[in-house]
Amino acid sequence: MLTYALIGVNQKKLDNVKENIQTIAGEEINKLFTVYGEYDLVLKLKSVNAKKARETLTKIRALDGVNSLSTGVVTHSTHEEDVQPDSLNLI
Repeated sequence: MLTYALIGVNQKKLDNVKENIQTIAGEEINKLFTVYGEYDLVLKLKSVNAKKARETLTKIRALDGVNSLSTGVVTHSTHEEDVQPDSLNLI
């Protein structure tokens, strides 16, 4: 199960939150990005099932310094190699 989490963090606690996320999620973390904008972190989480994803995200949400957490569960993916540039009619 692939889930993206958009995480708002207290800037003074950003490094601690990132370390704790890595400890909590461990091998479930596919990628963790620090970003600018409404959210501070984007987490790509790959879990074995919905229950495991929910447990991990609940722990992350409870971390000191996490102000907000929004999620999106991937239901379909189109890889770049699946899309041919000529078929996009961008030119």
